[in-house]
Amino acid sequence: MKNDLKILFQNKNLGDEISARVISQWKELNIRKYHSRNDAINFFINDEKGKIKILDNIEKENFSLSGKNILDVGCGKGGMLISCALRGAKVVGIDVNEEEIKIAKMRTEACGINDNVSLMVANAENMPFSDNFFDIVLAISVLEHVKNLEKVVKEMVRVTKPGGFCYISIPNSLFPREAHYKVFYIPYLSKKIGKIYLKIRGFNPNFFMENVTYPYPSIFKIKKIFKKYNMNVQNITERHILEKFTNPSLIRNKKIRDTIKYLERLKVNNLVAKLIVYLHFYPSVHLMAKKIEISF
Repeated sequence: MKNDLKILFQNKNLGDEISARVISQWKELNIRKYHSRNDAINFFINDEKGKIKILDNIEKENFSLSGKNILDVGCGKGGMLISCALRGAKVVGIDVNEEEIKIAKMRTEACGINDNVSLMVANAENMPFSDNFFDIVLAISVLEHVKNLEKVVKEMVRVTKPGGFCYISIPNSLFPREAHYKVFYIPYLSKKIGKIYLKIRGFNPNFFMENVTYPYPSIFKIKKIFKKYNMNVQNITERHILEKFTNPSLIRNKKIRDTIKYLERLKVNNLVAKLIVYLHFYPSVHLMAKKIEISF
């Protein structure tokens, strides 16, 4: 499969466009870590690798994406949809931000996959697609930014085929971290106090105040809405935690892998895993909701 991420280094115009966008976003938050071109590109690539891993897991656990009809809600710079298209899927990407769509189009052109990809500026609360149209609907780091959560979820369900599924990833409101500024944050701290806290930490809180729903929509609320619209919901994150604590070799990070191996030697690894799941103590949650097929 052609490696889209290598193109960022080979295509200077594309690399410049992406790095400039990443730098401007981080400057808006007053995060100083990624202000050089190379730092911005490396940050972007690491972020994209996480998205590719999500698709690897979907293919491993469900089915090949080849030939599937996929919608990427809030597609951003196009990482998920490009990886889907390179796997043989037909993909539609929507986003409310024109600059993000522009970069996504540049990337699809650089990869030569225009025939498999359609991009448009559109609002997730009112999607321009017919009912039961897509095999898979993706929403990665999107639901914490929408104004009407239930309306967006209802639209995602509407355009999903019976037997198809929605896959969402969202920061966990119960974990003590603000995902966008990447700092410690007390769960369910009010936004007004959060604004003061972020200012004290040296950040610009405007993005947090204007574009982030906080507390993030909870795991329980999202599951409840999906179930309301006839979807079977699985918490993929919790299943993966239990699997990795049982088999540490699945973990790429050496420090975490070694820690779990140590817990395994103490014979408390399963107990710790169950405690983490019980307390919902993980930074982000991945949910898969399958649309129930109705037979007559």
